[in-house]
Amino acid sequence: MITFFVLHTMGKTINAMVLSGLALAFSRLIDDSVVVIENVFRHLELGEDPKTAAINGANEVALAVLAIMLVAVVVFFPGHLSFGVSKYLFSALALAVVIALFASYLTR
Repeated sequence: MITFFVLHTMGKTINAMVLSGLALAFSRLIDDSVVVIENVFRHLELGEDPKTAAINGANEVALAVLAIMLVAVVVFFPGHLSFGVSKYLFSALALAVVIALFASYLTR
């Protein structure tokens, strides 16, 4: 929802490229979720109570998730800086990926 709101305020429309960017961002978010869940499960196996396991497990991998998110942002954001037809095609895709990744990390 945050991605759609930001794209709307920037005057972008929902098209195939925006939806493709969201699909790419969702796959990245699913990978991050799996990493966090596996680490929480490891803490549960070590005997921690669920609340403590969730807090400790998420905090242990927060820096790694941030680093991978920043790598994805560095890869996709230059697509927004291109010009000509490629800017028209890939600008919305790049913005959708970057906004969705930042929004998901900030709302964690």
